[in-house]
Parts: sequence; C-alpha cells; structure tokens
Amino acid sequence: MDQIDRRSRTWRRRQARRAEIISRLGGEGGLTAHQRELVDLLVGLGQLVEQFQAKMAAGQEIDAERYLSAVKEQRRVIGELDLPKASAPLPNIRERLAAASA
Repeated sequence: MDQIDRRSRTWRRRQARRAEIISRLGGEGGLTAHQRELVDLLVGLGQLVEQFQAKMAAGQEIDAERYLSAVKEQRRVIGELDLPKASAPLPNIRERLAAASA
C-alpha cells in the first residue's frame, strides 16, 4: 500500500468507502484492530467485485469462479462485521458503473 498514489481517484474512492463503513460501525474509536482489518479487507473486496462487474458490463469475459469467490468472501466479511442495514436505497449497477467511470 506504500506505493499507491494517494492522489488518484481510486485511492480517494477507497478512502471514502472505508470512511462510510467505519461510520456505519460507529466510528474509528470504537473498532478493534480485527474490525479495522476486516474493514480494509471489505474495501479491497468491494473494489475487486466492482472491477469484475465493470468488465461484465463492458461485455468482456471474466473468470466466473473468481468473481463468485470474491462475492462470497465479501458477503462473509459483511456478515462478520455485522454492518447495519443502509437507510438509503443502494445504488444499482448502472449507478455504480457511472460512478466508477467518473
């Protein structure tokens, strides 16, 4: 992670997603080290799943086994973190892809 350009749009989106998850968990101060690790894992998995979905939407082939594995692991981590349900509707795939290309 030390070699990542922290000025990039990808890094800013990653940090925004991380901040949102931490906020939904009650803030950084209330998290254990294990929970912080899970949050970072969840953010990375979210980016991976998003990349697979963008490729599918563009009509490119993907490794379905790797995609499903990432989705299952993402769901497992969400369950382990016991994230509260979102109060606002979640964006659909078109909204996520539009945000990813922005």
